[in-house]
Amino acid sequence: MIRFGGLLALVAFGFWLYALFDSISAPRERIRLLPKPVWVIVIVVLNVVGTVLWFTVGRPRKSDVPPAPTAAPRAGWAAQFGRPAAPPRRPVAPDDDPEFLRNLRNQPRDDHPDGGTDHPN
Repeated sequence: MIRFGGLLALVAFGFWLYALFDSISAPRERIRLLPKPVWVIVIVVLNVVGTVLWFTVGRPRKSDVPPAPTAAPRAGWAAQFGRPAAPPRRPVAPDDDPEFLRNLRNQPRDDHPDGGTDHPN
């Protein structure tokens, strides 16, 4: 019986923790009934009851989610704060950079002062 009570307490704690992080990360404008800070306080103070209240009356519904735009790709978290999107990443290593390899092919090889080959005679 003690194991069952411990397991039930562990499940309740996980459920409470999930509700707490869900309420903190939910968009402020989509939370229902109460302001976001009040929901966090309700969940922390009322524990299991606050968690059940969050999931039943406070949490944003999936049907309230606006459809994702299909015309333009998402710019990431930077666009949420009005920052321009970062430029595309360039290759890190020179041998991954096609422009570097192209320049290498076009340069004359002058690493041998006598103009010879790589093999010694």
